[in-house]
Amino acid sequence: MKHLLQIDGMSREEWTQGCASFACNNLYQTWDYGEAHSVGRFREVSRAALTINGKPVVMTQVQIKRLPVAGIGVAEAYWGPLWHSEVGIAGESYLIEFFEGIQEEYSVKSGLNLRLEIRGVANKEQNDRIASILTSHGFRLKSGLRPYRTIILDLTQSLDQLRSNLNGKWRNALNKAERTGLEAECGSTAQHFERFLKIYEEMWAQKRFPTGVNMKAIHAFHLNAIESNKLLIWIIRDGEQDVAAGVFSAMGDTMLYFLGATSPHMRKDSNSGYLIQWLNLRKAIELGLHYYDLGGLTDLPDSGVDQFKIRMGGSRVVFPGWFEAPTTSWFHKAFPIFESGFRKARSLMTRG
Repeated sequence: MKHLLQIDGMSREEWTQGCASFACNNLYQTWDYGEAHSVGRFREVSRAALTINGKPVVMTQVQIKRLPVAGIGVAEAYWGPLWHSEVGIAGESYLIEFFEGIQEEYSVKSGLNLRLEIRGVANKEQNDRIASILTSHGFRLKSGLRPYRTIILDLTQSLDQLRSNLNGKWRNALNKAERTGLEAECGSTAQHFERFLKIYEEMWAQKRFPTGVNMKAIHAFHLNAIESNKLLIWIIRDGEQDVAAGVFSAMGDTMLYFLGATSPHMRKDSNSGYLIQWLNLRKAIELGLHYYDLGGLTDLPDSGVDQFKIRMGGSRVVFPGWFEAPTTSWFHKAFPIFESGFRKARSLMTRG
């Protein structure tokens, strides 16, 4: 068997087809998401794939961010790499070969800190095993970066069972929402996204909450993505007025809740969020997906958003975390310092 590590050797079509072959495929690893989030000076995107006889067995897309200081920077993979976990020991051997190859490419040759946010699954043993492989092959768990925590629902259950799993208060709120007379529509056109964006901007103008969301890049991604990768958007209407929206990604074996917004004009106690989540859960089942990721938890003690998600009756899942293989350059430690300062400045700007 011929093993080949390709660095930026695939076309957009080849990359997209390769990603689609993995159950763990996700929007962060799509070609167009990488392009949309790599615009500007000192930013670029790179893609690596390990192929066996021409077939990709491990793939990851990294976003490269550099500082205008001696070229120092980081290559970050969000929810990567994609790999076939069901292959077992053979799959792990490919993973090890891939990790060694991308360290050579990005850390040694390019002088970048290589950072991977490994996508977790509902199987803690598998998450621990991936972490063990990484730490035994040159990576270390990155302190200071919180691992993604979420609630995941198993969609292989019947719709009736999923409804019975809902917390009583959540189910009562859903029953009320279904009686409000609100209307819902679902689509993935440019117009659907623009309608969502209008509601989001109204909400943000009123609440001025801090956010790291790059809405311009997400909008560009949605416009440029191939049809099967486009975001799924639910719009809730009260008469002729759009009053709430939810944005989701259906890729691989999972439906992911990505963004949500409610208009200041939304009727109080209309429970639109309950309706959107339930309608989309049903949509995920129609599409034959196996899991429903509720888009992360804050883990704040009094978080109403967390309670909303927990009460849907899914399982708590914690991703393995961020793992980093630092460059051997003596000044590699400078990047996290500048990075931390940039994040603080961005947070202050979004509060303005």
